[in-house]
Amino acid sequence: VEPSISDGLMEVTASLVQQLAQPGCTVIVFLPGIADITTLFETLAPLDDSRDIGGRFGAVTKRLDCPRLRVFALHSMIPRNEQEEVFNPVPKDQCHIVLASNIAESSLTLPDVCGVVDLALRRTVQYDTRRLMCCLVTTWCSQSSCKQRRGRAGRTMPGRAVCLVPKRFFNDQMPLFDPPEMMNAPLTKLYLQAKQLCTTLVGVTQRLSLPPNIRMDVTTPQSLLRE
Repeated sequence: VEPSISDGLMEVTASLVQQLAQPGCTVIVFLPGIADITTLFETLAPLDDSRDIGGRFGAVTKRLDCPRLRVFALHSMIPRNEQEEVFNPVPKDQCHIVLASNIAESSLTLPDVCGVVDLALRRTVQYDTRRLMCCLVTTWCSQSSCKQRRGRAGRTMPGRAVCLVPKRFFNDQMPLFDPPEMMNAPLTKLYLQAKQLCTTLVGVTQRLSLPPNIRMDVTTPQSLLRE
């Protein structure tokens, strides 16, 4: 299955956010990248009681039982001063909706998280051996990553988490763990570091901690550096 956000999923996510929202709490929505965060931010704009200018009017309708909402976006490309308020205590009559990439998976602690909506997608840097360059691609999360995201809810209060993939797909198709970063990274930098530390490169691949049955090809970075 192609890792992508299907049509209508943003509207489904907006509906789930309202169902999970509670006064004085935070709901986290995990999205793959800044473009998807921006799209959902605009979709939820009409529900944000703190904004005078709405977004995609008519796309979503606010539930009568939904508390006052405040929508935030968390991403490394967003200026820090625009994100700082999300770490403050949530007002008792308001619910914070935080749209985030995997930056909120384990690096940040948000106050009073009562709900998580996980699209089970992430943007990762992978090395394209054909084009000999790094590319930013959308991939499915691992099961362990989804469980880590799910664990953001219910730490200080009862919480609920929704992962937007079928259970069978989660169990049968999604990897158990994320691959080691060194398997997707360009080897030129690693080669130079190893060369600096070792008087000879003979056997350096055996010293590296690699998964079983996987060999590291050091001929490509060697040839690239010679060129």
